[in-house]
Amino acid sequence: MSSHAEWGDLSSIRIPSLPGVVARLQRMLADPNAGLAEIGAVVATDPPLAAKVLRTANSAAYGLREPVQTLHRAITVLGIRALRNIVLQVCLVDEFAHLANDERINLERLWRHSIAAAMVAQSLGTRAGTRLVDPYDAYTCALLHDLGKLVLFETEREPYAAIIQEADALQTTTYSIERERLGFTHAEVGGLLARQWGLPDDIVQSIRLHHADRKELMLSPMAALVSLSDNLVLGIEAGEVRLQLIEHAAARLLQIDEQTLWETCEHVLEIWPTIGL
Repeated sequence: MSSHAEWGDLSSIRIPSLPGVVARLQRMLADPNAGLAEIGAVVATDPPLAAKVLRTANSAAYGLREPVQTLHRAITVLGIRALRNIVLQVCLVDEFAHLANDERINLERLWRHSIAAAMVAQSLGTRAGTRLVDPYDAYTCALLHDLGKLVLFETEREPYAAIIQEADALQTTTYSIERERLGFTHAEVGGLLARQWGLPDDIVQSIRLHHADRKELMLSPMAALVSLSDNLVLGIEAGEVRLQLIEHAAARLLQIDEQTLWETCEHVLEIWPTIGL
């Protein structure tokens, strides 16, 4: 991959704005004086959002020992940064919910894949033998890694629907077809989205590079982790856990052993029905 040319001509792509409540939480995370009550109050300004956050926090995916009834308790148990990721997840699902009416894109499958990949990335980031990545940022990166597909479908509806259909027919990824048909890929669109949202550069690059080759992944620990998490979930979806993942760039770079990969797969398989919309 080269530098600027990778971004192609993206001038026609409409990038959605970062949801306001997420932007406010981002600013508060950067403020050491922001307290739990203040942060809870931000989410509480949107009662439907607050209800969805509590429902998500109480889902099997987060494995809390006891159900939480209030936002303050959710923040206390989960932590501010985990709450930020849940709010981001809920807001993004809402942002693109209208696409569920179009049968040409399987919105439920895409969200299940993205959320599962985010959970895997955070878990592997936590259990890695090195501390080259932040597990909470890993969740954000993996959650957003395929968001470019939704942005492309929203903006380039007919051409992208054809790409999805072709990829399904050939049993391959949309990535392998996108550049030839559009001149850019969902990874580049996702990177542009992260950049316009003002997310840190390592998050931007990890989304943009998650389909990069091994050599380039070895230079970006976060991109490598997102790529590994993506591939692990793809294997689960295909009904085959790929043993060669232990040779993946991220497994080597982050010192993730085979037992950790297997245990992560088993956990995801156990809660698979609960992941998604």
